[in-house]
Amino acid sequence: LSAALDIGTTFSGYAYSFKGREKDIEGCKNWGANVSVCNLKTPTAVLVNKDGKFEAFGYEAQERYKSLEEDEVQMYSLYERFKMQLQHTGKLDRDSMSMASNQQSLPLMDIFTMTIRYLKDHLLKSVNKRHGRSVDSEKIRWVITVPAIWSDAAKQFMREAA
Repeated sequence: LSAALDIGTTFSGYAYSFKGREKDIEGCKNWGANVSVCNLKTPTAVLVNKDGKFEAFGYEAQERYKSLEEDEVQMYSLYERFKMQLQHTGKLDRDSMSMASNQQSLPLMDIFTMTIRYLKDHLLKSVNKRHGRSVDSEKIRWVITVPAIWSDAAKQFMREAA
């Protein structure tokens, strides 16, 4: 199995194909949220609780954050458009921080790691559900897309997050 993860500024997704059927590329069309539109990508949005633990990604993250009661908002943070920090940050390292919509912050590395983990797990569940077989993630040829204009530091940052 070959799998590609595409973490975009606004939307993210993945695609995969099996060995011997490389031209039969599949992707996710159901991101598990109450979305009436069939979409190959989901918003690049990470919902994190006050302890810095992952809660949700994509449409689900946005919907859960929007539905929070006023007294619950400070218990969660929604991170969006964080990919832009890799392009615009002068100094980029494991200590670089990302700012959420409510002005809370977490290490950018953590946000990217959560995103990659979510997309990877979602892909593995999708393959299992669609094809009735589990796949060893260690035997998958993984690809993470990066813009050609990124600096070497940004590309290295993404490698470390993976």
